[in-house]
Amino acid sequence: MEVIDRVLANQEKKKLPKLANLTCHFQNHDQIALWKSFGFDLDPYPRMPVIEEGQTEEQIFNTILEIIRKVKYEHEDEYAGILVGGMSSCSIYSFYLADFVGLKVIRASTPRIRTESGHYKYELKGYSEILSESMLSILASKIIPDEELWEEEKTKRK
Repeated sequence: MEVIDRVLANQEKKKLPKLANLTCHFQNHDQIALWKSFGFDLDPYPRMPVIEEGQTEEQIFNTILEIIRKVKYEHEDEYAGILVGGMSSCSIYSFYLADFVGLKVIRASTPRIRTESGHYKYELKGYSEILSESMLSILASKIIPDEELWEEEKTKRK
């Protein structure tokens, strides 16, 4: 642990790029320290929403869109990036490649249920088709604010 402490001491001297936590998990002190040793200042609070049974893909997309919009525009350059879960890259690459070759991407609807012992289990309740990349591009255009309106909003907040 001495090596990490030395790295952290050096990192404290310079401003580290801040990451918004888009995982489902609170990051504890040790995890924050490790991220600092990797060169990032990680926000410990999870922003990833729990997907409720019956939510449409459009509703899920709009929830994530709002989270990204807040991270990007409401925090005035506070965040340099986002942290996603460990296997998220596999899902992201699978989505893009499948969409590229014309395959549909299906998401299992598996609500999280707490057992009597306090653990969670996931029960398959259904599925939904993920929005295509072209549809995402159209919907994502909402994230880029009108520059004049954005400047007015920033002025109001000061």
